[in-house]
Amino acid sequence: MNANELTALIGECLRETDDHEFFLKLESVLRQQQAEIEAMRNRFTLAFWHDTFVEVKKPNSDLIYRFKLDETNDS
Repeated sequence: MNANELTALIGECLRETDDHEFFLKLESVLRQQQAEIEAMRNRFTLAFWHDTFVEVKKPNSDLIYRFKLDETNDS
C-alpha cells in the first residue's frame, strides 16, 4: 500500500467524524511523502548483485550495464 492508497483509506474512516482538519493535514503529509518517494525512485539507479558481476539499470531506460567483479584473494 502506498501513501496515496493509505490516504484514501484513512479518508473513508474519517468522513464519518467531524475532525476534517486532521484529515486535511494528514492527507497533505502522506501525499507529499509519496511524491518524494516517487522522485527518489526515479533518480536512483537499480543495481543487482550476482556472484561474479553487477547489473546496473538506470530509471526510465532499457539499458542494462554489466560490470565484472574482481576476484579477491582472502589468504
